[in-house]
Amino acid sequence: MPALYVWGTEDTAFGPGPARETGRRVDGPYRFEVLPGLGHWIPEVAPGTLNRLLLDHLRTHGGRNLRAPLTVEENGGH
Repeated sequence: MPALYVWGTEDTAFGPGPARETGRRVDGPYRFEVLPGLGHWIPEVAPGTLNRLLLDHLRTHGGRNLRAPLTVEENGGH
């Protein structure tokens, strides 16, 4: 399974050691992104950066065109 780990250098919950070592526990493609000066709450303080990284990851490994809207079946019937 492809994995993306986005880590901020000022994260006090997950230090640099565990963040960097996570890749050793992933069998599939692994991408580790470091965001200098950001802490643990990346979605709240840098949503644009995180969204860009997520969309790139999903486009690379997702197998579908993310610009196309989900069909009813893909969205669980909603």
